[in-house]
Amino acid sequence: IPNGILCVASIPPPSPQCNSSLTSDPKVAEKESNNYVAISRNEGSVELLSVDERWRTKAIVSGFRNRNVDCLAWTTCGNTKKRLFGASRDGTIFELDFLSGQQTNVTGSGG
Repeated sequence: IPNGILCVASIPPPSPQCNSSLTSDPKVAEKESNNYVAISRNEGSVELLSVDERWRTKAIVSGFRNRNVDCLAWTTCGNTKKRLFGASRDGTIFELDFLSGQQTNVTGSGG
């Protein structure tokens, strides 16, 4: 049985003044026409789902057992790629890297 979904974040539509890409990997970049949704699950993992491919899981970032991802937000403008950030109730803020399958730039805010 899949773990429950805690949070959902969709990639915003592209803006004419922004030149952003989900990844620098050409194999993944060729599918830029896809609409993606990121979801966090109870055990702390985050999945990247392709809406255009009938909700197919494209990538997963494993989580930490005692740290659920309670908030997700995409950034797109001014970057060379689209970036997904997450936060947890313990005050930790981090970036989710689907290519490496890891949380990066982890910052504890002491919350």
